Parts: sequence; C-alpha cells; structure tokens
Amino acid sequence: MRKNRILALSFLLIMAGLGLSKSGWARPGDAADPLVTKSYVMKVLSENFNPMAQTLASVDSKLDDLLQRTASAQKQLVPFSDVYQAEYSPAIARIYHLGLIKGYPDGTFRPNGPISRSEMATLLVRAKKLTLTTRKIYFKDVYSGYWAYQYIATAKLSGLVTGYPDNTFRPTRQVTRGEAAALIYRAYAKSLIAVQSAPKYSDMTKHWARPYVDYLTKAGVIPVEAGGKFNPDAPATRLWVVEALAKLQ
Repeated sequence: MRKNRILALSFLLIMAGLGLSKSGWARPGDAADPLVTKSYVMKVLSENFNPMAQTLASVDSKLDDLLQRTASAQKQLVPFSDVYQAEYSPAIARIYHLGLIKGYPDGTFRPNGPISRSEMATLLVRAKKLTLTTRKIYFKDVYSGYWAYQYIATAKLSGLVTGYPDNTFRPTRQVTRGEAAALIYRAYAKSLIAVQSAPKYSDMTKHWARPYVDYLTKAGVIPVEAGGKFNPDAPATRLWVVEALAKLQ
C-alpha cells in the first residue's frame, strides 16, 4: 500500500514538473483509455526523473528498515506474541515491566479475554506492592495449594476482596466490568482525584456499581464509553483492567 502511494505521488510530481495535461502523455490506449499503468509510470520515472526514482526507492527502503526495527523494539518491550504490535502495547508494557503480569505459558497475553477473580486479586496485590501473607484463610473452594492462594489471602486480609455468603470465593469466575470498577476503586480510593465529569449511562442509573464507575471515570482511570452505555454486567477484559491499572502506577 505504501509503495502504491509513493507511485501515485511520483506521477503527480511528474505531471506538475513537466506542465503537461493528460493529453500530452504518450500513454497506452491513447485518449480513449485513461488507464496509466504502474509499469508506464515507472518507465517515465526511469527515463525522465531517475534521481527522483532513486530517492523514492531510498525512502522506501528506510521506511521498511524503520518498521522492522520498531517491531523488534516492541517485541523486547512486550514479550507477548499477540500484543507487541498492537496500539495498546504501551499500557501492557508498563504493567509487564512493573512485574504485575506474566502472561500465559504459550507466550500470549490474550488482551481481549476475560479476567478471573483470582487473576484480579493477584493483579491488585502486586499493583499495591503488598507483602504476601502467611496467614491462612478459609474459602470452601480455595485450597492451600492453589496457585493464587496467597494472593487471595493477602487481598482478603487487606480488604481488597471479599467472598460470598456461602463462604466461597469462586476463583475462576469471570469478573464483570462493574465488579472490576468496584475492586479498583476499593484499592485506590484515597488517591483518586476528579478531573472531569461523569457521563450519564442509560444502563447505570440504578446499578449497584454506579458510584465506582463514576469515581473512576471522573478521575480519568477508565475511559468514557461511546453509545451511552457502560455494560456493567459484561465481562471485563484483561486489557481494560490493565489499562486502568497502568494509569494508577
């Protein structure tokens, strides 16, 4: 696509430089056929503007080299195969280098995937730089050998998360956008400063998470959603949570 744009620009520059109208070109197909082919443009370039053709070729080569070096640098910043060239990699890179996320064994981050309660608890404990507790907690569905046991215990004892009335934590349950907003607010309430007004979402009027969404939006931690809805009961994505936490570090 870039080469096509350069060719088109070259053609226009030649037209301007020679001061010729379209009828002045000895082109294929004569005046009845307005098609100017790529090969014809290149022929005119080589015969009349060879220095320009060389300059454009040099620019094109440098652009390719720059893109390759940029991609290589991004790979080093974010070692996840599914995000290193994405526009949201800066937030993921920040959170990664702070040691808050590690990704999956297959080398992916899955930015658009859901985040579980155990993953959310782990992120918050790491983000707040809390020391992992050695104290025991009791949830019927979280055993001491579970990978996130200490993070869940630390988050609970620090007041960042709570369990359910049936004494379960439901560690693999997906966190909703409303729940994620409440958890992030609970962890950072004392450091939030309002910088803008909160939008009026049609689906948040009576929702329990409205105060938390309003506070985070006012503080610029989460973006204002288009369409007039927040979708509080939809699953929060890993990217959405990471982008919010990146603004708080």
